[in-house]
Amino acid sequence: MMKPSSLRRFFFLIACALIVTLGITKADDSSNNPWGIVLSAVEPFQEKYSALPPKGKLASGAFVGYVGSRLTVRAVVSAIKISGAAYIASEVLDYTGYLRLPELSSETEEALEKVKIAAKRFVNQWRIQVRHYLNPDNIKAYIKKALETDSMTTMGLALGAFLGFLLG
Repeated sequence: MMKPSSLRRFFFLIACALIVTLGITKADDSSNNPWGIVLSAVEPFQEKYSALPPKGKLASGAFVGYVGSRLTVRAVVSAIKISGAAYIASEVLDYTGYLRLPELSSETEEALEKVKIAAKRFVNQWRIQVRHYLNPDNIKAYIKKALETDSMTTMGLALGAFLGFLLG
C-alpha cells in the first residue's frame, strides 16, 4: 500500500507527464482519439504550461524526467529483488520435492496443453506490441518530433532522467 504522500507525488508526476506529452503531441478532440478526452481534462494545465518561458519548460521537463527515472529505477530494482526471491524459493521447493507432479490423466494433460497454447499466444502478442513500441525507428521519430515541437522541454526531460539515473 502506498503512503498518501507517495500517492500524491505519483499522481502529480502523472499529471506533469500528461501535460508535457500533450504539449508535444497536440492531440485533437476527435472521439476516436483517446488523447482527445484527456486533452479536454488537462487543457487548463496545458495553457499554463504553454505560457511558461523556455527556462520554465526546461525546469518542468527536468523535474518530470528526474522523478520518472527515480520511479523507474525503484520499480526495476524491486522487480529484480522479487524475481530473485521467487527463483530461490522455486529452487528450494524443487529440491524438497514439492514441485514434482504426480502422473496426470489424459483430460488434465489436454487442459494443460490448451492453457500452454493460450499462454504462448498471449506472450507472443505482448512481444509483438513491445517490439512495435520499442522500435528504435519509432523512438527516434518521436524524439525528433518532440525536439522540433518543444526543444527546451525535451532537453529538460532528458537532463532530469540522466540526473535521476546518475544520482539514484
